[in-house]
Amino acid sequence: MIVEELLDTARRLRGNGFTPLFAVDKQCAAYGWAVDQPTDEWLATAVRKRQFIVDKDGPRTRKRKHPTKRGEFVIENGWQCRPQAVALRLDNGLAVIDLDVDHPIKETLARRVLEKVPALRDAPVRMGSGLKEAWFCRAGPDADFYRLPNKPWCPPESDPHAETVKAHQIEVFGGGGELAMRSGGFRRPKKYFAAFGAHTVEKSTETVLRSYSWVEDYSPLILPLDRHPVLSMADFRTVLETAEATLKEHGWQAIPRSSGGGSLSGRMTPVYDLVEGMNIDGRTLSELYRMAESGAIGRGMRTPISPVPWLRPSSSSGASCCLTVTAGGAPAIVDWQENTMHLPAALRTGIDELITKKLLKLSRGRVSDLDIISQEWQRRDAAKAGRRK
Repeated sequence: MIVEELLDTARRLRGNGFTPLFAVDKQCAAYGWAVDQPTDEWLATAVRKRQFIVDKDGPRTRKRKHPTKRGEFVIENGWQCRPQAVALRLDNGLAVIDLDVDHPIKETLARRVLEKVPALRDAPVRMGSGLKEAWFCRAGPDADFYRLPNKPWCPPESDPHAETVKAHQIEVFGGGGELAMRSGGFRRPKKYFAAFGAHTVEKSTETVLRSYSWVEDYSPLILPLDRHPVLSMADFRTVLETAEATLKEHGWQAIPRSSGGGSLSGRMTPVYDLVEGMNIDGRTLSELYRMAESGAIGRGMRTPISPVPWLRPSSSSGASCCLTVTAGGAPAIVDWQENTMHLPAALRTGIDELITKKLLKLSRGRVSDLDIISQEWQRRDAAKAGRRK
């Protein structure tokens, strides 16, 4: 889409009650995309700005001022591309059911889901790559969530334990969740969904390789937000339960992973599995600690890492994983797809000891079940370390 078409699409979507944003290759790099309320003037300016997409193989660099140390900058590498797509921020009740299943069974899944939740028959359906679909709807008053827990699946002929197994998922995204401290204030987590224009862009040439389309051209351009079908929390859970039952019936296998993907609140699930000796994108855990101390990672920067098989066995792509630093100064790996944060294993023991001390203090020295709890924690940590106790 050319600039004028992108701008016209965004303005029409805004008039229909949506929050439009501009994106490149399914990525929105515009500063403040999670909090800004686009006006026509804002859109007219944003559509002409090249968005900086962080990519360690990109040919261009930029300096970003360090947020805590005066006069210092960090250098990022990446591609600079003009916007090629329009995305919709999931707020004001907008929710998306993403059938991320590139397999003929998707038709059976869709039919069964529509039988169980007939309200979705009026939902606009966006086509992505292959057979994948995304259904746009609204979350009812009782459906306050960011992303619902789900499982990755593979066909019967695939090995669910293989490092390169292709994962298929049915994901449900909303614009709710618990308030959390973000960028100096409490606000809800935000997500956007690309909807119009380019699906895949060759960044080096800005060539559009694939574009989005809508079934029968029935899209948010035609249907205002307040006329999208409304689903309750029970409806969303029915979608996931129906999809899971259908896949099991056809012999599909759940792909094991370290933690359940998704969270009602949108907060990351901690997984304490980083230990010395691991090859973390060519780095050791000690090196990550040094990078965290020097400011090379964290502090608002998003540092992508290459595929790490032990981190996510369900996918051969690490595009949605990045390095960060916790509030306590420890390095961590955020996995946006799995909604997990991988932390040094040593932190787990420290937290257990702290909780134990506090509970024992509350018990005022009396012998109680707290001693049993403490012994159980010690036994569990020993078991994790491969020792018997």
